[in-house]
Amino acid sequence: LLGAQSLALGAGAVPAFLLAREKLRAEGYALACALAYLAHPAVAWTNFENYHPDSLEVPLALLAFYFVFTRRWRWFIVCIGALLLIKEDVPLLTFVLGLYVALYHHRGVGLATAAISALWFAVAVFAVLPAFNDVGTLYASRVTGQFGGMGGLAKALVTRPWEIAGLALGPEKSWYLWQLLGSFGLLCLLAPSVLLVAAGPLLSNLVSTFWYQYHLEYHYSTLIVPVLTASAIVGIARFRSMRLRGALATGMAVAAIAGAYLWGPLGRDARVAADPSSPQARAARQAIEMIPRDAVVSAHYPYVPHLTHRRQIYEFPNPWRAANWGDWSQEGDRLPFADDVDYLLVTTSLRNDPDNGRIIRRLERTEFQPTFESEGVLLLVRQGTREGA
Repeated sequence: LLGAQSLALGAGAVPAFLLAREKLRAEGYALACALAYLAHPAVAWTNFENYHPDSLEVPLALLAFYFVFTRRWRWFIVCIGALLLIKEDVPLLTFVLGLYVALYHHRGVGLATAAISALWFAVAVFAVLPAFNDVGTLYASRVTGQFGGMGGLAKALVTRPWEIAGLALGPEKSWYLWQLLGSFGLLCLLAPSVLLVAAGPLLSNLVSTFWYQYHLEYHYSTLIVPVLTASAIVGIARFRSMRLRGALATGMAVAAIAGAYLWGPLGRDARVAADPSSPQARAARQAIEMIPRDAVVSAHYPYVPHLTHRRQIYEFPNPWRAANWGDWSQEGDRLPFADDVDYLLVTTSLRNDPDNGRIIRRLERTEFQPTFESEGVLLLVRQGTREGA
């Protein structure tokens, strides 16, 4: 999955290059734009932050823009269909993209795209998701909950736009917006009609009460970055001078590299993956080898991927305290699976955490006992559980 995600995000450079070559009429300038896309810190963070199917949106959205500007409508519709299958918030992009196409390129295709997007949004949010999770989309509580639902948000946009603006342009959210736009040297602003295609997902992030949505380090910019890329390219193409186009394309790449250094995972605040030969990694492997393949496990999240392929595994503090569990309606509760867990694998530093440490200390006093502790790695086993691989 991680490899597929890297390939998908990397593949986005191809339609970025093709679109830039089509609009700028110079392969060197197109290469600079493709490099800018790859260097944008939001792309790197999406690749770094676990696996999310949202990463597949990026190359498909860029392909959709390429097919718009080359007027290949059948392939455009294929891209829209594939995009809509990924996640329920995709219509926030494709609906406005359809309106843009209707206004500037092809009325029939654009209106059909907008209509299909609106219909699919309704089906996904009000029928498909509730059928599986009894709740619907999780975005409702994050984005529209503070307004009393989607109708309340729509009403607030018309009757109290200043309130929306205040929420969207707070200090943290303004910084997030600056990071997004500044990493392309603000060149996206040269094509406002294209940039407005990102209005839905961007507004969703800026109005949200969910911290992750308006921070560059998480995967909530996958519908925004393709639009920023396309709008910057279209904006550069509005200048007739090839020399000026080349200077702006180069500036776009330089700005993206600067953004990658300032705000990306491999820049000045580089986040390096753990060294597999470190003492802690060796201790973790030793502890993992002590856990039977059929055991029920709760583990600190860095260890969970190394303990999969079993019927029950939980990311600590689950199941003793529900965290990021399902639709979050049970957040903080003790889940009924708590008595099933045979092994607990955590880092010893969690003992000092106010909430998680309390759980670990209680389990050590009552139901579990240490069976391995070394180099900051702690393995607890339920009393009376069979030990060994």
